[in-house]
Amino acid sequence: MRELAVDRGETSSQRLARRVLGERFLGIPEVAQNFGDPSDADVLALQDVPFTEEVLCSVAKTHALVADIGLPLCDMHRDRFVWKHWYDEGDVLERSSDPCWRLIRVTPVEGSFRKTWSEQQGLIDGCTDRVPSARELIYLMILYKLTTGKRLFPEVLVRTSSLDSAGDHLLVGEFKGDEIMFLDWLDAARADDDGPCGRIGIASARRI
Repeated sequence: MRELAVDRGETSSQRLARRVLGERFLGIPEVAQNFGDPSDADVLALQDVPFTEEVLCSVAKTHALVADIGLPLCDMHRDRFVWKHWYDEGDVLERSSDPCWRLIRVTPVEGSFRKTWSEQQGLIDGCTDRVPSARELIYLMILYKLTTGKRLFPEVLVRTSSLDSAGDHLLVGEFKGDEIMFLDWLDAARADDDGPCGRIGIASARRI
């Protein structure tokens, strides 16, 4: 039987999301331009944006919507980005994910600095929001930088849901570098969950 060609044009829900979010919508064209063409299975899995127009409008100034095709960190332009780390990375660089849309906050949760992990949890509504993994957040940061030229979390660190070998939550941030040289530093560091710090907040993403 002849295989049917997958339509790679933007669907109505994708066009709506792009109209609402502008440069904070990172869809299949942006993924293809920076990470290579997604597979037909990825395109099919990402056809429908699972967030309503009402939700997208409510977070248009605080979140970015990204088409995550599940790349592990080791496949995300390691030749152009360097991440320093203060922890045993284990399988973090190899971890991948199923393709899906992710609506991730582009700044730390308000009021989350100078708080422990436990205190930061009280700032997140578990019914509508969750803490993204280090891989999810770094995927967004790299794709956003490659697409817009802008860095997210340039001066701060945020806790993610990923754990290090000591059981503490990994921090991601301090995305700095010389744009002309294209030598960017992406710090994924470790800090004790019980240690409040003025430059450590917490990351957040909307649940589907």
